[in-house]
Parts: sequence; C-alpha cells; structure tokens
Amino acid sequence: MKFILDGRSFDTATSSAVAVSQGVYDLSNSGFERRGSAEEVRFKRVMYRTVSGTLFVHYLETYKFANGKPIVRHAAEKIDENMAIAWIQRQGAALVDETGLSLFPQG
Repeated sequence: MKFILDGRSFDTATSSAVAVSQGVYDLSNSGFERRGSAEEVRFKRVMYRTVSGTLFVHYLETYKFANGKPIVRHAAEKIDENMAIAWIQRQGAALVDETGLSLFPQG
C-alpha cells in the first residue's frame, strides 16, 4: 500500500516491517467508544522502515457490523526513532526486525 506523507511516497511493499501490533476491540460489551453501529473493530498496526531508513506506521482497521459489509480504513504516519520506541512500548508491539533501532537509552 502506498501513502504520501510530508510530500514523500511510502510503500509497504518495498519497506521492511519492524514491529507489529494487532487485535480486536469488542465494542458491543466494552467500555470502548462505539464507532456508529459497529460491533467490533479488528486492527493491525505495522511499523515499517524504508530503504533509506525512514520509519512509518501503517494503520489498518476493519469495522464489523451485525448487518452489512465491513468497512476497512487505512492510514499512515511518519515517525522518528524516539517516537518509534515509545510507539512499540505503548502498543505492546512485537518486534520483527529491530535493526537500526536504539532500543536502550544512551548514557
């Protein structure tokens, strides 16, 4: 999937996955904010590194409804290395390739 961020093209097909977070929000019986009449949202968030070393995150959400077709939403954002470490921790993401990430504080 291709995205234009800050005037540059980012492509998941030509980038390397760094970390992945995925799961399901059950909206019917939870404290999660309802998204219209959706009963659950399946999500997958993948952090990628481009060939030049720039990091970005691809957000994929699928909204499931009791009646009707699911709705799929794609979004992306460019992040720097400091943001990447915080994102991985906040998401509880699994590292699939930590090459080039400074995972430990310098000092």
